[in-house]
Amino acid sequence: MKGSIIRIKLFFLMLVLTSSINFSQNDPCDKTNNLQKISGNPSGIRFNINNIATWFNNNGISDEAPDFNSGFEFPKGSGKYASYSSSLLWGGKVNGEIRVGGCYYRSGLQPGKILSDGKAENPVYDNVRIYRVRPDYKTSSYESEIKLNEGTFEELKNSYAKDWNEWPANDGAPYLDYNRNGIYEPDVDIAGIKNADQTLWFIANDLDPTKTYSMAGSGPIGLELRGTIWGYKKNNYLDNVVFRKYQITNRSNKTIYEVYLNLFSDVDLGGAGDDLAGSDSTLNLGYVYNSDNIDSHYQDKQPALGFVLLQGPVINAPPSEMAMVNGALVKGKKNLPMTAFFHFYCGGPGWYCPTPGHYLRGTLAWYNYFQGIEGLTNQPFMIPEQFGGGTTMYSLSGDPVTGQGWLDGVVRPAGDRYINLTSGPFNLAPGETQEIVFAQMIYAGNDRLHSIQLLKEYAAQVMEDYKNDIYKYVYATGVEENEIPNNFVLYQNYPNPFNPTTTIKYSIPAESNQRAIFTTLKIYDLLGSVVASLVNELKSPGNYEVKFNAGKLPSGIYFYRLQSGGFMYSRKMLLIK
Repeated sequence: MKGSIIRIKLFFLMLVLTSSINFSQNDPCDKTNNLQKISGNPSGIRFNINNIATWFNNNGISDEAPDFNSGFEFPKGSGKYASYSSSLLWGGKVNGEIRVGGCYYRSGLQPGKILSDGKAENPVYDNVRIYRVRPDYKTSSYESEIKLNEGTFEELKNSYAKDWNEWPANDGAPYLDYNRNGIYEPDVDIAGIKNADQTLWFIANDLDPTKTYSMAGSGPIGLELRGTIWGYKKNNYLDNVVFRKYQITNRSNKTIYEVYLNLFSDVDLGGAGDDLAGSDSTLNLGYVYNSDNIDSHYQDKQPALGFVLLQGPVINAPPSEMAMVNGALVKGKKNLPMTAFFHFYCGGPGWYCPTPGHYLRGTLAWYNYFQGIEGLTNQPFMIPEQFGGGTTMYSLSGDPVTGQGWLDGVVRPAGDRYINLTSGPFNLAPGETQEIVFAQMIYAGNDRLHSIQLLKEYAAQVMEDYKNDIYKYVYATGVEENEIPNNFVLYQNYPNPFNPTTTIKYSIPAESNQRAIFTTLKIYDLLGSVVASLVNELKSPGNYEVKFNAGKLPSGIYFYRLQSGGFMYSRKMLLIK
């Protein structure tokens, strides 16, 4: 795959392990991996339901293949890889002492939950594995898995059936409780994220001090991590997205103060030596793209890869605000946005890579970065003078498409890039859980800048869809939604863009004593003219969908508007022929 890059990374690792400790900012990153090979089988498995195939492991490390090469393949089956490693880190204060945990090449976690007596579950048990389910496991041909040499048809079917039947719902693995009895029943309920086409799940903890000190140089905190990974195969932009939800629970008896969560990624877009990084705080987006229009692996079809923070940790807010928490809206709370973005060069001055196993240059450096402070200098992130100077919480925040703002590749040439998205701070009381949700997205346009443009457009789309809970209603698994909705909702059409047909869903709640509400759903062109009337009648409370065929219309932007009683809302859609 990328043997020369891996040899360089292993060489850098040897330098780190054999060099004496010093305070130079020229240390390279430590690119090693400590997968728990003795843990529940499998310890690692692929997400592979759409255009992406990538690895997730039950010790928290993802995008790394078992042979320590890049594991994020895009397009799936192409033999081309776009990311070497990614993982979640956290930092907080325990009795006033700063501690950092999670994963950064080395894992500071061991698979398994924290038991009621405060001890870690034995990682060799069979149930301490990473699980993978798909709702069509009884009828699937497993074409993707077979092409990826994951096993025979019978082996794959048996593996999916085992995970479905043994789905660890009691430990927090998500499922659709079809008969609403609070018990996971594999013959009745639907394992995994509701309406997803594939879901992966694992649980890990930070109780092993050998691992936590090796990772960042500080001791355990007492946190339990549950990771949920899911995706869709819908023949639209979602086919290039992997969703990640991380839930951390404080199993200690102490409150952890000023906690930050950070998504680290070593993005290697094909040939990693010509990469650049960027951020867009308005989209909660961090990304990597190619420095020119030719890549040694992707040639002239080089993609842009990014992470979007869809749902940040929750803090208190005025009663008028609402936060997303585990699929529900909670009043008097708000979700934190991306509060910092920073990048590493590694192997040169500036933007120093934290050193594994070292408290000052590991733990404290990470915690500085989480706060928007450079790792060793304790200075705010400085904007280079050629870009206007000053300070910021978001490095490389310019727009490569327009050429405006702080752009990568000017102060330092293109090369290997490492990006970080942080959200915080918040406090975590004993027994309390916080969660953070990311979308990992990758798109290849006509050239490198067009790839960035697509990435940003779809980042905005996935954020809008996620906020409106589109996945709950739109991506059906054959299970009907019978419950009466609580609010009016007009969902984004799917697919979008479309040609020539698309589906529009909407919800009408029960209002007062009204049994039905006069409702219209109309399509408008850019001039405001009605080009189609899809609904024009009384509608009882419920969830609805309508098909729209634009076969007689020209390509372009259109709007659809739902009006029901006093509710009126419009959305945009794109017809491409």
